[in-house]
Amino acid sequence: MTSDFTHVNMKEYMYTFTGGGWNTVFANTLEEAVESAVLEWKDVKFCVVNEDSVRLANKDELAQHMSLFH
Repeated sequence: MTSDFTHVNMKEYMYTFTGGGWNTVFANTLEEAVESAVLEWKDVKFCVVNEDSVRLANKDELAQHMSLFH
């Protein structure tokens, strides 16, 4: 029996929507992050992922964005 540990090295990526707003996704590569984000929101017409905005998240940027919720 083999185990799939591809999730172990996943990184967090941030992205924005064309109409405003942002979210994150975990993926192994930038390409996977774009694909996953687009797939996650494909049925929500008001949440169109700006594919050019997908980027590796960093601690400071996440903290800044999360501070908007507090």
